[in-house]
Amino acid sequence: MFKGTLHVSPITYVHALFFYSWTLLFLVQTSLVAAGKLQLHRELGVLGVAVATAMCFAGMGVAINSLKRFEAAGMGAAERPISILSVAGIVLFSTLFWTAIL
Repeated sequence: MFKGTLHVSPITYVHALFFYSWTLLFLVQTSLVAAGKLQLHRELGVLGVAVATAMCFAGMGVAINSLKRFEAAGMGAAERPISILSVAGIVLFSTLFWTAIL
């Protein structure tokens, strides 16, 4: 990656952006609650909903793109069962997230 030999699709960079943002937002939100700043925590929660939604779409885009790449390389039959894990992870995350919000 540092040598410039990593070649990934643009959706992978979008995926990375949202997932790193989620991690940072999670740390900030935890710090805000620990410091007793609940109002700011709730206000940033709106951003959390947006980032979580974007994560689900970006994650699904990466899963589909990965499947298409393997299909083009003639390895689609081997990749299809594995791609179920990505989709199941996205469904599980979104279900748990929305349950927490509700």
